[in-house]
Amino acid sequence: MDRRERIRTKTASIWREAKYAGVGIEFGISIAACYWIGDWAQDRWGFAPWGALGGVLIGFASGLRRLIKIAEVESRRPSPHSTAESPPTDVMQTQPSQVNPLEQTTESLGDYHERDSDPSA
Repeated sequence: MDRRERIRTKTASIWREAKYAGVGIEFGISIAACYWIGDWAQDRWGFAPWGALGGVLIGFASGLRRLIKIAEVESRRPSPHSTAESPPTDVMQTQPSQVNPLEQTTESLGDYHERDSDPSA
């Protein structure tokens, strides 16, 4: 491995993690920008303090939306440190602790409704 490849390998993890710093900056900028727009709107149309407050809330909501989208994308990516296989897709293959309680509830309700609708039971 030449010198360039060694440097690229060592800095790859730094660049992977640097994108998370950008998420916080985006969040702050969205709040600040929407606050500024709301402050301008309340000065222009005279409905203080609702313009600034609305701007902050809209900025927070848009920043949170962006944060959730990034988290969804990152959760789909395989971990570079993980050596395990992908999780099973079939519910029957999962451990009981991994099954969603809501899925168990809807399955049991389906059985319950089937027994109620069956006149022979």
